[in-house]
Amino acid sequence: MKQEYKISGRFALIFIFLLVNVSGSIADTQSIIKQNTKLILQDKNYSKALVNLEKAIKTNSKNSELWYLLGIARYYKTGPQASIKAFDRALSLGLPKSYHWVSYLFRGRCNENLKKYDEAIRDITQTIKLKHMYVNAIEDRGRIYVKTRQFDLAHKDFDLILKDNKDNLGALRGKSWAYSKAGDYNRAIEYFTKLIKITSANNAVVLSEAYSGRAWSFYYLAQFEKARSDFNTAINKTPSDNIFSIQNSTIGKAFCLLGLGDRETALALIDQADKFSRPDKNLNHERVLIYYLAGDKQKAWNLRGGAGLIGVGLNENPGGDQGIYIGAVQKNSPALKSGLMKGDIITAVDGQDMADIRVFTGLIKKKVPGETAILQIIREGFEKKISVKVGSADKLLDNHILSKPILAARKASQSAEEMPVSTIQVPETQQEPLDVSGAGEPSTLIYNSGKVKTAGIQIDSVVIDPVPVQAGKHFEIIIDLIASNPSTSQSSLPVVMDYSILKGKKVLKKFKSKKFMVPNGEYFTLIRNPKAAKSKGSYSLLVELEYKEKKESKMLKFDIE
Repeated sequence: MKQEYKISGRFALIFIFLLVNVSGSIADTQSIIKQNTKLILQDKNYSKALVNLEKAIKTNSKNSELWYLLGIARYYKTGPQASIKAFDRALSLGLPKSYHWVSYLFRGRCNENLKKYDEAIRDITQTIKLKHMYVNAIEDRGRIYVKTRQFDLAHKDFDLILKDNKDNLGALRGKSWAYSKAGDYNRAIEYFTKLIKITSANNAVVLSEAYSGRAWSFYYLAQFEKARSDFNTAINKTPSDNIFSIQNSTIGKAFCLLGLGDRETALALIDQADKFSRPDKNLNHERVLIYYLAGDKQKAWNLRGGAGLIGVGLNENPGGDQGIYIGAVQKNSPALKSGLMKGDIITAVDGQDMADIRVFTGLIKKKVPGETAILQIIREGFEKKISVKVGSADKLLDNHILSKPILAARKASQSAEEMPVSTIQVPETQQEPLDVSGAGEPSTLIYNSGKVKTAGIQIDSVVIDPVPVQAGKHFEIIIDLIASNPSTSQSSLPVVMDYSILKGKKVLKKFKSKKFMVPNGEYFTLIRNPKAAKSKGSYSLLVELEYKEKKESKMLKFDIE
């Protein structure tokens, strides 16, 4: 009995030892969970939490809460794939149900980032079921519906939020973009305007996005001056570190200027926007469009690498072998007419082996429209040759989303019997038609388009609308300018404006100097409305601005027809 007592006592000691260690381990794990929950939720220190949790998982790989926290840390620091794996592991280990809705929400956002939209909608819908009327999840799902062009479902989600809170910024943003993406630009403008009105001046991110969204909506309606004003404001309000938003608005402003007839300033703005691009990307395509729309097709084709086009979408060969995979064939394209099909693999062009998409597109672009290209392809394991009559890229550029508003405006201008006189109606007695040079000014419109910080006086751009000017009709001279004097507390600065009409080097008419009070350090737009001469021909406009002996001038050529 004595020996049995000793053995039982030994087992008791071992049991107590194990119990103490297990209890200590549980306490340690709970301490790690508590510490890293604070790092994630309060401190937003995802990097430190990630290191801690990856280390903890190595010694306790079956704790669901550690995997759950790791999923959140990975979402912010590692990437969506690794985050999904962590959440999947947490759920498989019996994660407490109180954490399920957050896991599905983050997993849905990860799938959205991976462009797995069906999976994203499934996960976020699960969050909404578990966390009834969770606004962030409903907004997320609505945003994904917009991306997948399910606009009715998107509006249903956003309206559900607005029913309880008519000023919810996320829902208003969502509805604005839903209308914009659907091509209902007037409704988009209505909602972007609501968003601008209720957004705090300190909320630069939402404000700049709203102005940019409204600007693009104006642009697609060919209301170029309104669009340009909003793009100016968007640029000024966008945080300086958000370079891609600044680039987007700068590109928009460039195409507005092109629509208003100022190709040179438009190109200069594209050069400016190009500075924000990644090293592996440039805005050459936008330059091609500007030259093409300005009528200089030769310059456009030179920049593009040629006018040739066959109309296929290309990918690397998914089989890993040599050749280029045709992922899509455009309707009514030379490729379709020749018999090329989706799934064909191009192995050679005119006897030259093909493995690089850029080399292939370069060869096609260089071909003169009407010329034939002999493509060697593999289809369902069999080789064959197909002759393709190369087409022109004209139709491609004409149908580009940035081209359509400008081309539509030109078509409307050409077909209109009479151009609009002015944005402000002025009695006939104030209109004074003048000599061959031009005419009097029935009105002047001044409006603000956003704050910037600069020095002196600067003309941002000068455009004439419409182009060409119609003989005997009123037209608009639109001047974007900025005057600034940081050393004064004055809110407005006196700017003197002169402008003249020239024929060659001869000044035909110098208009009387006028003084305007311009807000200090803000973009302003002046719109003058002279009446064109009845004499057709080519003229030049010289605009001169002066502030405290600092002068700025710009000359622009235009035609009267």
